[in-house]
Amino acid sequence: MFCRHQRDNSGSWRISLGLGWVFCAILGVGILFLPETPRYAYRKGRKEEAKRTMSRVYGAPPNHYSIYTEMEEIEAKLQAESKKGNMLTEWYDMIYAPRMGYRLLLGILLQMFQQLTGANYFFYYGTVIFKATGINNSFVTQMILNGINFGVTVSSTFEEWFVLY
Repeated sequence: MFCRHQRDNSGSWRISLGLGWVFCAILGVGILFLPETPRYAYRKGRKEEAKRTMSRVYGAPPNHYSIYTEMEEIEAKLQAESKKGNMLTEWYDMIYAPRMGYRLLLGILLQMFQQLTGANYFFYYGTVIFKATGINNSFVTQMILNGINFGVTVSSTFEEWFVLY
């Protein structure tokens, strides 16, 4: 038999881990050839480099109106950032903003209770659980459970989007 589904050695996990590193290496080498972002170049005083980068991204000449307005916006944002205080005061202002404590507590509690429901146990080990209960085709039952989870998640996301906008 030429094709073996499972190996008797550590190759089963080493191969999948190694394949993951191949894509990481491709991205790591590729990023060396990317130009700096216009905002970073502008912050370092290299305004012409920022303009050239935006010109390539927009596919427009360097004196185009879109590039001009983008450069003005970057300058305004950097000036606004330089007027702010240090990092600790920014964090303090963010945390003690109106109703921010409520929002933080709500997010923490929702995440905590979502994990404590135990639903992830069924998503990860559902086929084993369903097979142990006597269900003949536990894979189909697991797919139904995942499909319902996907459908409810997508519908609630769109509902929240329509409520906000």
